[in-house]
Amino acid sequence: IINEAEAVVKPPAVSNEEGASSSSAITAHNAVMDYVKEGDRVLVLGGAGGVGSAAIQIAKQHGKASLVAATSTQVELCKELGADRAIDYRSEDWWAIEEFKKDKFDVIIDTVGGGNFYGRATQVLKTGKQGGRFVAVTGDNPRPDCRTVWKMIKFFANLPCRPLYTKIKSGTYPKYILLLPYGELDGRKQVLEWMQQGSLKIRLDKGSPFPFTAEGVGNAFRKVGSGHAHGKVVVQIAKE
Repeated sequence: IINEAEAVVKPPAVSNEEGASSSSAITAHNAVMDYVKEGDRVLVLGGAGGVGSAAIQIAKQHGKASLVAATSTQVELCKELGADRAIDYRSEDWWAIEEFKKDKFDVIIDTVGGGNFYGRATQVLKTGKQGGRFVAVTGDNPRPDCRTVWKMIKFFANLPCRPLYTKIKSGTYPKYILLLPYGELDGRKQVLEWMQQGSLKIRLDKGSPFPFTAEGVGNAFRKVGSGHAHGKVVVQIAKE
């Protein structure tokens, strides 16, 4: 049960599963609409995931980006979503592509985390002084160890360090933006409106919706935990 003021009416053209899966699109909405400007060159890391697949569509259709590139093993899916360029990271390193080094990105949206992506991004992303923004949906460690109070304090204490450092060193490094949740209500209203209009499609993972059984819920958690879900993972509590 939630506060009525925080609830949004589902549009008729949006299914229950799609509506329940719209939370990642809210994150993508915030990443794009607040940090992508018209005419920007944008790279989305993890283009087939829940946030990434929405970010590609929003950046292209609503953010008015001049070019949207994405990394994923699902190259054709990214192109279907609107990516101008899709890079299969298994066979090509996006930070080593000469085209990107010569004509650098204005914004990189990292939906994957780990892998020192910010360090690598400096090769293909403009500096902060030039307007370069690295929007981190997930941090360097997607699964931080917060099992003790000390480890939790250390983790949260480190969060503002890189944004502050890159602001000071904006002539050398791109601006680092750690995207925390905000604007849930307004974001969901906008996302659902786009879904109703057909300008935003929520991609469900191939196995979704999973049944609301011990086995089904277990399989859903394992799919999310694998880090290889292509779209949103949904558990169907009851049929319409």
